[in-house]
Amino acid sequence: MHLILRLIAKGDMDRALAARDEYVKLGQKIAQDGAFARAAVDALSIVDPEVRSRKFIAWWSLTPLHEFPEQVELACSRIFNHPFDIPLLMDFCVLCAKSGFARTIERSRLLPHIFRYGHPDATTAFLVKLEHEAKESCTDDSPDDWMSMRNLAIRAHLTAGRKEIARQLYDGAVANNFRIEPEILKILETNTFAEALPRADTRTWQLRSHTPKDPHRPIPALARELRILRQITITRSRPPNFERFLAEFIQAYELLGRESRAIRMLREKVFRKSTYFVRSRWAAGEQLAYSWNKKPLAVLRTYMNYFLADSILAAESRRILSHWRLRQKPSSPKRWRVDWKLSQKPVKVEWKIWPSKPCMSTAWKAVLQLSSKDEITRLYALLLRHVEQSRVAPDKLSPGIATTSDRDKADKQYYDPSSHFVAIPPVIFPDQYYFHHFVVAFASRCAPRQGFQVIKDMERLGFTPSKESYGALAGAYARSGDLRRVLRILDFIDRDTRDSPPSRTLLATYNSVLRGFMNARMYHEARIIHQLMQDRGCFKDRDKRTRTIVHKLSRYEKGKYDKQLFRLRKVVLVNGRQLIIDKNRAEWLKELE
Repeated sequence: MHLILRLIAKGDMDRALAARDEYVKLGQKIAQDGAFARAAVDALSIVDPEVRSRKFIAWWSLTPLHEFPEQVELACSRIFNHPFDIPLLMDFCVLCAKSGFARTIERSRLLPHIFRYGHPDATTAFLVKLEHEAKESCTDDSPDDWMSMRNLAIRAHLTAGRKEIARQLYDGAVANNFRIEPEILKILETNTFAEALPRADTRTWQLRSHTPKDPHRPIPALARELRILRQITITRSRPPNFERFLAEFIQAYELLGRESRAIRMLREKVFRKSTYFVRSRWAAGEQLAYSWNKKPLAVLRTYMNYFLADSILAAESRRILSHWRLRQKPSSPKRWRVDWKLSQKPVKVEWKIWPSKPCMSTAWKAVLQLSSKDEITRLYALLLRHVEQSRVAPDKLSPGIATTSDRDKADKQYYDPSSHFVAIPPVIFPDQYYFHHFVVAFASRCAPRQGFQVIKDMERLGFTPSKESYGALAGAYARSGDLRRVLRILDFIDRDTRDSPPSRTLLATYNSVLRGFMNARMYHEARIIHQLMQDRGCFKDRDKRTRTIVHKLSRYEKGKYDKQLFRLRKVVLVNGRQLIIDKNRAEWLKELE
């Protein structure tokens, strides 16, 4: 015993672990000591997952947690630096529950994370073991508190989209006379977990934004929006369209030349008092504002500070941020230096937030904006592979574990090595919006045919391409001078939105097509698109962006920018017609063959 403590004090952890193993082989009992807790926490910095897990569990099992409760909180925060080492997280929770710290584990964010990302069979067996340990350590004052972990598991599976597994857990809990919250059944009857959330206290119509707002809004309008944001932070409500509402407010607030004092104070209040859900949506709104202002570095820094990044996005973000950190020189472009410093003082958070889909979508957009063509191709192949893996994830529990509450049966599944892997890949539940950014990246930087291939892959995988994706593809075909395909895409979008009023997406698509034909010096085709907008009721005099494009089109037709076009672009002949094509997009001419 003293030999192990002396070796730990010297920092010789390998020999200390070997001595501990010898004591175990000889059957000698090792007395618990607080030094083992410090050794266990230090073991979490080891890179090798197998060595890290073995050393941490070996030392943590010898820690008298009832004498050092502060070490439990410290270990909870440190162990979350390895969020996808699910077996390590489960073993840690079981050891803490044996020592009577089940409530501490339940209050942390470990349990929902394990249920959300672990293999369903293994996490269900883990739940049974944890419930038994918590039941034995509960007091007479609260005999049924251990049942609340079943509610956490059901909610986590619903959040992960595994409704059938949540249903099986609910049926098993009812059969074993568990006390389940009444709201759980209501959640199971809805399509998604978010639909069963409490209704927002804020008037939702104030947050709706069907049309683009004027960024140069008067001060009274901004004051009214600021009061709405303060109300949301105080009431902790969950309003719809909050991310876009916040991004538009930040954009207009900065255009007035104001300092960021009001936004900074609101941010601190949100991350100090509001729920994790409101915090996630606030950070997503800031990301969206940075993205609109073309600040991808600020988007990534905000994401990495506030959100739990999956292994893929974390690796790519660190690669990009380390690259730009080395480029911080006085000679670097000013816009990159401003972008880098924009999110220098984020609020320090103890627990990182689960990212919502808008957060991850904006972060992926920033990664693609800061990546080369070869890296975009590599990332897309990686995304496809993980989507295929997510399709083979189990959607039901095994028959033996679905309804059991027997610890011995659960142990067989818990210790089965085949079940100790992450069921859902670290790319968290990809949807059509992840693919949309690849459509834009391939269509604008490589060739339209590659963007169209992404849409074909989406349909093959069962995703419905968004109108934004088709709009980006139409703009790319316009820049390559292909009027026929542009008209086909516009007809398809118009057919799908014929019964609804002109939307922001449709207007942005037409504007992108107009700019594309102008860049290709195809002014006659641009006029055809402009006339098409007027015939279909998409052109409004109050739309400043379209008016600016049409005004510039008139100047292009008069030859105001001919010298600039010939200097920056490449003149080519296609079917006997002269086109002006960007030198980087010369390969697009293969589309016209």
